Amino acid sequence: KINLPAKTVAITFDDGLLSVRDNAYPTLKQYGMKATEYIITSRNNHPTETFNGTAPRLQFFSQEDMLNMKNVFDYQAHTHNLHNLNSEKKSDVITKPYETVKEDIKLNKSILNAHSLAYPFGHYNDDTIKILKELGFSSAMTTKPGYVNVGDDPYQLKRIGIYQSTTLSNFATIVQ
Repeated sequence: KINLPAKTVAITFDDGLLSVRDNAYPTLKQYGMKATEYIITSRNNHPTETFNGTAPRLQFFSQEDMLNMKNVFDYQAHTHNLHNLNSEKKSDVITKPYETVKEDIKLNKSILNAHSLAYPFGHYNDDTIKILKELGFSSAMTTKPGYVNVGDDPYQLKRIGIYQSTTLSNFATIVQ
């Protein structure tokens, strides 16, 4: 609804992982920055726990964590219980029946009061986009690398992944 200045950077995270709570959140807060976290709502209905970087399973935010970090994070949709890959490495979002996908995303949206969704594993199709439009979403994030430009389809927004292996020099080049 507004024109953003050139070189605007939107910081996004997917899944709601405790590593983000313990590493990114304090830094973002320290510098007065905001970010969006795309949440898998079926994975955050548990008590707050201590992050264990060597745990054999991924650890997710609790609802209490989310409440404590709302001064930095805007929470958006990443499905309720469809963030899975089948044996053919295809997301539930594109393999489950239309109504199953719609009900899952509807629940995720209602829990978070979301207006944007990040496609699990970047997988989506025409039906997924149709569901988002029917449910009143205004945008969706892909895993397609690239910058967002005026006129891009708001349901197929590109992102540039920043990983532990990304050097500060590479990061500076990306955001310039």
